[in-house]
Amino acid sequence: MMKHSDSCFCELAPLYALDILEEQARRVVEQCMAELPELEIELEEFHLGVAAIPYSLPDVAIAPCVKDRLFQRIANVDILDETSLHTTAIAPPPIAPPVPPFTVRAGDVRWRNHPVPGVTMARLNVDKAKREIVCLLRAEPGVTYPPHRHAAVEEIFMLEGDLEVDGEVYGRGDYIRSSPGSIHSPYTSTGCMFFIRTSIDDEMLN
Repeated sequence: MMKHSDSCFCELAPLYALDILEEQARRVVEQCMAELPELEIELEEFHLGVAAIPYSLPDVAIAPCVKDRLFQRIANVDILDETSLHTTAIAPPPIAPPVPPFTVRAGDVRWRNHPVPGVTMARLNVDKAKREIVCLLRAEPGVTYPPHRHAAVEEIFMLEGDLEVDGEVYGRGDYIRSSPGSIHSPYTSTGCMFFIRTSIDDEMLN
């Protein structure tokens, strides 16, 4: 088994999150995580920090002349000769190539320990622009998830087991949608697994 020092991972992880490492250095980070899965949680903290960078930038004031220039350009279009409007060929905008769907194969799903004891999760996608995370979550029998406040809409689709939310018990095939600002502390008696889409800015209250 390859050995990597903690300092090696700590130096490369921020650059990995910024997506500016060369392939060889990226493999070093990924090898570290393969040997020590708990390093993925540390890397996720760097990802969240990178996602927050745009929100820390100062506001840029719009130049006062922008509005005047915009209306002047509109006026110039209005006074174009009608003949030229009909005779001038306007090239259609280029058609962008189709974007292939983002997929995660069953064999590529990686489960890891959640900070809450008895809970594991498999991250499927993180949308940094929307501040949103999509994942699978499993909880062992008798687990109570700590109280938390939702920063945005949370959506849950039950796959296995039971989940009690706000006094209601949900099972396989049930869909649960919680509104922004809502607070709850779900509980499972027999254990469960579900698909969840929620905000990475949800607030833990204990």
